[in-house]
Amino acid sequence: MKRSGILIFVLILAVAGVLLAKRLTKRPPERPPVVAARAPQAESPAPQTSAPEASAPAASAQPTEPEHQPAPPSPTDEPKRPQTEARPAEQVKPDRPAAQSAPPAPPAAPAPQPAPEPAHPLSGADLSACLTSGRPTMADFGAGWCQPCKQMEPVLEQAAAKYAGKANIVYIDTDEYGRTARQYQIRLIPTQIFFDSEGKEIFRNIGLFPIEKIDEQLAKLGVQQ
Repeated sequence: MKRSGILIFVLILAVAGVLLAKRLTKRPPERPPVVAARAPQAESPAPQTSAPEASAPAASAQPTEPEHQPAPPSPTDEPKRPQTEARPAEQVKPDRPAAQSAPPAPPAAPAPQPAPEPAHPLSGADLSACLTSGRPTMADFGAGWCQPCKQMEPVLEQAAAKYAGKANIVYIDTDEYGRTARQYQIRLIPTQIFFDSEGKEIFRNIGLFPIEKIDEQLAKLGVQQ
């Protein structure tokens, strides 16, 4: 019994020693994992907090540098300054020929000239205006149905073209301007009446009157051919 009790005691001691040895051997390797586990916890937030902190100064440094201290000019900016600050005379010269080569201004429009005198006999409605125009006037009274009056038509056309601007040549149709015919007491047609520059009757002819006779009467009134 004593031996068995001793053996049991020895076994207990041996087991206790083994357990103690295991504990002692297990403690040193247990500490590094704890420290290693803490190290990544302390280091992992570091990049999260340090990244924005590092980027914040970098971002703030960009706007603050130009406010307090101008950035040094880059080598590419140096050749541009003389072009923008001052242009030499040689660079301005190409602009001058452009202004000189502009097309010349169109010539001024000629002043309006008065309308030329008509080269045909005036109508009876113009008789009163002709008598106050300051020119001598020849009035021929006739009608469309009158054959001698038709023969006077080319003579009147010739006289109107010959004395345009010098004397007034008027044809008065007695059928259309009967009141004017009665005013001047026209009884036979054709009848020609010559007025001076003041509108006063000077000469009267009844029947055909050639161009030569018209020239004589107008020459007496001071009209030159």
